Amino acid sequence: MEQYKKDFIEFMVDCGVLKFGDFVTKSGRKTPFFVNTGFYRTGSQLNKLGEYYGQAIKNTFGLDFDVLFGPAYKGIPLTVATAMRLSSEFGTDIKYCSNRKEVKDHGDTGILLGSPINDGDRVVIIEDVTTAGTSINETLPIIKAQGNVDVLGLVVSVDRMEKGNSTKSALAEIEEKYGLKTTSIVTMKEVVEHLYLKEYNGKVIIDEEIKSRIDAYYEKYKAENFSRILLLIYIILAIYFMLFSEAMGRTIHSDEYRYNLVLFKEIKRFIYNIETIGIVYVIINVVGNIVCFMPLGIILPMTSNKFKRLYKVLLLTFFFSLCLESLQLVFKIGSFDVDDLFLNTLGALIGYIVFYIVSKKKGKKNAKKKN
Repeated sequence: MEQYKKDFIEFMVDCGVLKFGDFVTKSGRKTPFFVNTGFYRTGSQLNKLGEYYGQAIKNTFGLDFDVLFGPAYKGIPLTVATAMRLSSEFGTDIKYCSNRKEVKDHGDTGILLGSPINDGDRVVIIEDVTTAGTSINETLPIIKAQGNVDVLGLVVSVDRMEKGNSTKSALAEIEEKYGLKTTSIVTMKEVVEHLYLKEYNGKVIIDEEIKSRIDAYYEKYKAENFSRILLLIYIILAIYFMLFSEAMGRTIHSDEYRYNLVLFKEIKRFIYNIETIGIVYVIINVVGNIVCFMPLGIILPMTSNKFKRLYKVLLLTFFFSLCLESLQLVFKIGSFDVDDLFLNTLGALIGYIVFYIVSKKKGKKNAKKKN
C-alpha cells in the first residue's frame, strides 16, 4: 500500500471522519463503520484532504484535464480544496465547478457555481463516498447539458466495496452504466488492512470484535466481481495450453534449450516462408499469439481500478508472457521467443482498445437515455 494511502486512513481517524460502531446508511443498511466527510471542518484539514484527492486523481487520470466538478453540497469544498492543492502541489491550474440545488435567477445566474463548463472541456467529478450512485445520476445530465464535454471519470475518498443496486459495487455500476473510469483514495479493504490490530494514538482502532462485525457485514453486502473469476479462468487456461497441452506439443520435451532473442526474427521467418510452412501454421503462431492475449487486455481493466491505465495492463501482460516463455525454456517444452512477448503484449493492447471503445460507447448511450 502506498504511503499516502496509509497517511489518509490515519488522517480520517484523526478528523473523526472514519468511525466504527453501530450506524445505519441512507439505504437502511446497518453498518459497523461509517465515513462522514462533514467532519472535515478546518482550513488545515481541507488543505490536507485536497492533497490526498489530488494524488489519487494524478495516479488515475493524470493532470491533463480542464475542470474539477463537485456536486452540491459536500462536493463544493472538496472541489475547491483539491483544485487549490493541484495548483500548489503540481503547478496545474484546474478550474473548479459545482452545481446549485436551485437555479439562481439574479446576479451570477444559472445552475453552476464557479467556472463555466465549455465545449471540449475534460471533466473529473469528485465526491465524498458513493454508495448507490444517486448523485452521479443527477450530476451527469447537468454536466452534459453544458455542451460537448468529455467526462473522464469519478474520484471518491473511500470505496466501501459493497453492493450497489445489484451484486456489483456502486462504482462498478457507474463504470458499466456510463463508461466512466472510477477511483478512490482508499478502499475499505485497505482501511481494514492498515488498522487491524494496529495501535494508533494509544488505541487499537480495529480489534478482533470490530473485525468480525466488518466480516459479517461483507458476508451480506460484499460486491461481487465476476471479472476476477474470468481472469482466474483465463490464467488457468493460458498456463494449461502454454505448458501442458498435448495438442500444442507441450508434452514433447526437447534435448536442448531453444530460444530467440532477436526481435521480429521468427515473425519474418514465418512470413517469408508462408508457402513452405503453410498458412494455417503461420496463423496459429503469429495471429494466435495476438488473439490469445486480447482477452487479458479486456479483463484486466474490468477487475480493478488499479488496472484502468494502459501502461499497467501492458506491463502485467508482458510480465505474464515473460513468465510463461521462461517456464517453456526451463522445462524444454518449447522455446523462449521475444517475438511472442511482442505479439502477446500487442494482443493485450488491442484488447484494451476494444474495452475502451465499448465502455465509451456504452457510457454515451446510457447518458443519452438518461437525458
